Amino acid sequence: MTKCACCKNIMESELAAESSESASNELLDREANDSENTQDTINVKNDQDSEVCISLAAEDFDELRVDNNIHQIVDSKNRIRIFHGINLVCKHAPWYYPQLLDEKYAKNLGEWGLNVVRLGTMWSGIEPKEGEYSTTYVNKLKTIITNFEKHGIWVILDMHQDVASKDFGTYDGFPAWLNDKFNETAQKEFPWPLQRVDNWFCGYLTYAACNTYQQLYDNYMMAADKMALAWKFIATNFKDHKNILGYDLLNEPWAGNIYKDGGLLSPAVAAKRNLVPLYEKVVSRIREVDSNTLIFWETVPYSHWAPNLKLPFLNNNIGNQLRNPAGLELFLSMTSSACGGLKIQLDANDKAFCRSLKDHETPRIDERDGIVDCIAKDSSPLDTDQIFGTGFQRVPGGDQGKAVLSWHYYFPGFVYQGQDFGMMIKLFARSIFAPQVFNSVDDEIKGGLGGAQFLTEFGLCTPDTDSPDSFGSRECNFVMDMADQHTLSWTYWDTATVSILWDGQGNPINKNVKGLSRPYPLMVAGKEISYKFDTEKNTFKLKFKPTDDSGDTQIYIPEMTFGKNPVHTITPSLSSSLNTDQYGRIILTVKNSGGVREQVTVKIAKEGSNVLQEAENSILGQFQNVFNNLFGTVARIFSRKRR
Repeated sequence: MTKCACCKNIMESELAAESSESASNELLDREANDSENTQDTINVKNDQDSEVCISLAAEDFDELRVDNNIHQIVDSKNRIRIFHGINLVCKHAPWYYPQLLDEKYAKNLGEWGLNVVRLGTMWSGIEPKEGEYSTTYVNKLKTIITNFEKHGIWVILDMHQDVASKDFGTYDGFPAWLNDKFNETAQKEFPWPLQRVDNWFCGYLTYAACNTYQQLYDNYMMAADKMALAWKFIATNFKDHKNILGYDLLNEPWAGNIYKDGGLLSPAVAAKRNLVPLYEKVVSRIREVDSNTLIFWETVPYSHWAPNLKLPFLNNNIGNQLRNPAGLELFLSMTSSACGGLKIQLDANDKAFCRSLKDHETPRIDERDGIVDCIAKDSSPLDTDQIFGTGFQRVPGGDQGKAVLSWHYYFPGFVYQGQDFGMMIKLFARSIFAPQVFNSVDDEIKGGLGGAQFLTEFGLCTPDTDSPDSFGSRECNFVMDMADQHTLSWTYWDTATVSILWDGQGNPINKNVKGLSRPYPLMVAGKEISYKFDTEKNTFKLKFKPTDDSGDTQIYIPEMTFGKNPVHTITPSLSSSLNTDQYGRIILTVKNSGGVREQVTVKIAKEGSNVLQEAENSILGQFQNVFNNLFGTVARIFSRKRR
């Protein structure tokens, strides 16, 4: 199978004139007819010399919503949509990467089957001066987004920040003019109470950073209102781009001022008090101009690191211990080794500040001159039914059909230690911690909160197929396998600086591209779906229950792994066709032409591989074939009777 010249022409004509619609429809009709005439077969291969291409642009950028019955993003035909992609986030002026103005990066991603980018849409770029929005920045982003659109790639607009300000060792995730206002209210200078910040993320634990976040949440100097207006400006300018998948409201929001209330260390408490009112403001402003685009929302980053126990008595006890100065001191002491050490010896100014924070009516548990005396104790009772979890009782804005929980997976031990891990640490991370996190998010979404979920960050690993046994390859594959098990879309983080997949000259690094470019279903006309990519055998299996005779299921197959003519097997009563689309992707299209409503299976293997045939020839395989053929015949009979 080779890619024909018409693919390039189709894409150009679609962008140039409306007359292209007839040509595209003609191609789709021809493909549909070919598919209907295809016999139910096993080990189907395309002729090596055939030239076919298909135009999928109209289907790629359909209007999307969340089906709250299955908690998945679906299109207008109710097909489940799955996304694999990367982050691209520029953390310095001009707040975008100029090389992305070159279409080749979008073209690469399209060819590699990566159909979504989480794109940094930085508040500092949008509003460099208070009340003044930058059309120059917006126009640069529009060019980049249009490049992605030309190559079948969706975009999540991400208001990215990490520790808020360059004053705290990172960059101005919040605009400098706003950070300056917040800093005027900070009673202690960065990095107090740490002696230094050895790892950037430890900046969150400093009093100055905690104060900054709390000022935003408290709407000091109308800061939350200004953020909401900035999002309204973003939505106004980008809502008409058909490849905008969603608005990611705020990357990794911190809990707030934990020194004034240690209870905020509970992610659920912090979200309830601080994030819920902020997001309601923001979503309300967005919906003034855009009622359709999905809302991606994040909560405190460690929200699902422990079970979400809905036991009020136990949770209140834990929460009150967190608010207890001794409990907060213990937390800070545990993290100080990674963050630069606590300033245990306090000077006269420190002690005066601490006295200003103390609740003198509440007896202190420990009166030594240490960090414990610098933490205010709130004597009011804590009433919460959650310590961990999102802390949200309903999705931001209240519309479950337009809400997607955006969350990140990193094992904290790997963050702190680099890549020198013992067996027990890796065993704990992959056997206990990761299942806890993935299952906890699942349980909360499906247990009443509603909406969908999307793994918008994972990484600290390089998927190097030349070193399959390296920590990076194993960790990346582990997380992507977990995502597959949970039918979860993802965007990989480590590419954020336009790296990992490209070298400094913009040339693809194929060994890493191959590791990230995996087979997956782009869209599934069915329910109860499951799929698995076996990286050792290079085989892929998809199972689902069809829900619609007219809907196509489309599977991306990476040529780097499977060759130009991968072999596949399908359940009898299904038909299939293997084509290269206008973006250069190999797509297996599966149609349910027999009215089947029970589980069906699609298996794919590398070009020239006998692994599927060997499985079919086994005793178990033969039994399955007999059963599937019998079931397929019965299903077709009943289907005809219904008609």
